[in-house]
Amino acid sequence: VGSVDGNRLWGKELDFTLALVEWSPDSKYILFVATDSKVYAYDALGNRVKRLTLPVLDHPLAEHGNVGKKGGVSIVAINWYDGAEGHSDKHAPTLAIALSNGLVQLSRGSDDPEPVMVETRLQPLTQCKWDTKGATLAVAGGRKGSDGRDVTVVQFYDQHGAYLRTLKVPGGGINALSWEGGGLRIALAVDAYIYFANIRPDYKWGFMPGLPDKASGQTAGSSLGGAAASQGTLCYSFTR
Repeated sequence: VGSVDGNRLWGKELDFTLALVEWSPDSKYILFVATDSKVYAYDALGNRVKRLTLPVLDHPLAEHGNVGKKGGVSIVAINWYDGAEGHSDKHAPTLAIALSNGLVQLSRGSDDPEPVMVETRLQPLTQCKWDTKGATLAVAGGRKGSDGRDVTVVQFYDQHGAYLRTLKVPGGGINALSWEGGGLRIALAVDAYIYFANIRPDYKWGFMPGLPDKASGQTAGSSLGGAAASQGTLCYSFTR
């Protein structure tokens, strides 16, 4: 572990084979994912603090690969929303841990007794990443199409694990994905190509009808001669 200027802070020889690493949002912990699907939390000084409980490994999933046989699945992605752009829901999960058999565990920190389980039906699942607001989770992988052919897709879920939509992608598989800073575009590494997709979220909106004019009794903006035209103001939430 080192600083951005290249100085070495500490080094440690681990007693397991390392697969993935992820910082906690407050930078107090580093999550180490082992190849045997165990996740350990270390503090900033390199001391092991605890082993994370992963109920997703015991999830009954007979029709999509038995998770109980831990040797048959592995953790392929881990992403912890850093909270840089705030939280639309303070009680929503922020830590996503994805398995190769299509299961995703969404936890409220590292000690969530009741995490959210998401069954994506992607086999294999290869990538998962929160958008810049921590409100939408993109999960990439493959599945069988209606014609029996393998299809590469990105599926989107909200912060509570509810399915939103699916984006089909050409090619043999998604090796990496990255959100744009504003959360309105996503870049996908597929084979020797990079695809860019525009994201059109469902915006919160409201409509304010025109108020009647006190003097004439007509709706503001309407014509005085014939039927009053229905006019008003449309407001919607948009952040980029």
